[in-house]
Amino acid sequence: AAVKELIITFTQVELDEYKVGGFVQIPNSSLEDDSDLQLLSTIVDYLGQAIGRALDRAIVYGTGTKMPVGFVTRLAADSQPAWWGKNQGAFTNLSTSNILTLDLAASSGKEFFSPILAAMGIAEPNYATGAPVWIMNRKTHTDLMCRCLEFNAAAALVSGVSNEMPVLGGKIVELEFMADHDIAGGFLSLEVISERSGAKIAYSDAPMFLEDCTVFKGTQRYDGKPVRGEAFVLLNYANTAPTKTVTFPSDTAN
Repeated sequence: AAVKELIITFTQVELDEYKVGGFVQIPNSSLEDDSDLQLLSTIVDYLGQAIGRALDRAIVYGTGTKMPVGFVTRLAADSQPAWWGKNQGAFTNLSTSNILTLDLAASSGKEFFSPILAAMGIAEPNYATGAPVWIMNRKTHTDLMCRCLEFNAAAALVSGVSNEMPVLGGKIVELEFMADHDIAGGFLSLEVISERSGAKIAYSDAPMFLEDCTVFKGTQRYDGKPVRGEAFVLLNYANTAPTKTVTFPSDTAN
């Protein structure tokens, strides 16, 4: 028989690259000590960590204003936002279907895990690659582990695999800015991240010459957007509305 022609629809996500970075100043007297190489290594490591922490927050809660659009921001949009591209495809309202409040704080065993796993199952894997990723703070992660200890039978909920979501699978990532009992995540391969260039670390003693200090600066350029909001979910299991926005540290330099 004849082969049927397939219909393939392409959409376009337009990205820019916004700068993220900061600096620290170190007295030159400290740099002249015998431990200067160890200090320099620590400074470079901390600059990289600072950039990574900023990117983590933007991937989840980025506003789209001079920064990436976070997947929670996409879920919370109940109408087509300004950052939605003209060729991005049809906008769908996911603010109620993919953001859930569950009353499970007093539950245990199957009564606790079954609704949570069902809610996580709302995240659609269509077009995704790899396993899902689940983001929460350490307190929430520890709470899940404790509940696993209470329920370790036929369902094989084993808390020993501390960085994997029980039964459903997927890596658990701890981020301190997440609210207690909030779990956000899904198929993060569908949160496209563009990097204009690698991290740049530079230093100069000119800005703080009179203070006899050397300035170390780290910068990087990123942008990103969720390609399919349907691939993500946000829930709170303690009968509290999940946190949809967070405060980004103020940019005092600008």
